Amino acid sequence: MASEKTILYFGTGQALSSKLLDEFAHEHGLAVEIAHSADDVRAMLNRTFPAGTDPLIHATTIT
Repeated sequence: MASEKTILYFGTGQALSSKLLDEFAHEHGLAVEIAHSADDVRAMLNRTFPAGTDPLIHATTIT
């Protein structure tokens, strides 16, 4: 998962991302990674931001 090019989606009760999210990602050249559990989210973030890094420093908000 390339953090600067990826949206990590985890929706309880909804296994797939929405059409709106997919369109947004496509328009902005982003990939959508779907996590199926909170453990998946942690694992993906731990691979992207190994121990000793702060994911909030790397987070980007697109408006």
